[in-house]
Amino acid sequence: MAAEALAAARRQTIAQLVNWYENGWQWYGVRCRYDALGDEFEASLWGIDDAEYAEREIKVEMALDVADQLEQAGYTVTGKPECRQGLSHTDKQERIRRNLAAQNWAA
Repeated sequence: MAAEALAAARRQTIAQLVNWYENGWQWYGVRCRYDALGDEFEASLWGIDDAEYAEREIKVEMALDVADQLEQAGYTVTGKPECRQGLSHTDKQERIRRNLAAQNWAA
């Protein structure tokens, strides 16, 4: 099973490299920053290879991250964007961490 997963990962990597070679490579970043009475709150994520995904999903994630920072600092935040999948921002971050750890074949 591990050999199959390794072979699949290699095929996917080679296909991605061929795509980049033939079509070029672009990446995008999303940054959200808010200044509140001299305090600065910021969240960003870079290296996103899909502009639509960055606009649709990551923009909301960064806004929620900054809203969480503001709330932890004692501010009241209204008008927060909705989570796309019905999860809280913290739950969604934990799900992403678990998904990334699940793909760690070096361990």
